[in-house]
Amino acid sequence: MRFHRTRIFMNFLHLSYQYIISIFFLYKMIALPFMDSSTQFVF
Repeated sequence: MRFHRTRIFMNFLHLSYQYIISIFFLYKMIALPFMDSSTQFVF
């Protein structure tokens, strides 16, 4: 029972991790070209 719960939690972590990575790459593709090179954020 406990192992099943931890496996669901790991799947949730993996999905949220992929979600954060995709949001991050979308942000870099959309927001960075509109910024000046002087005010560019470095990630």
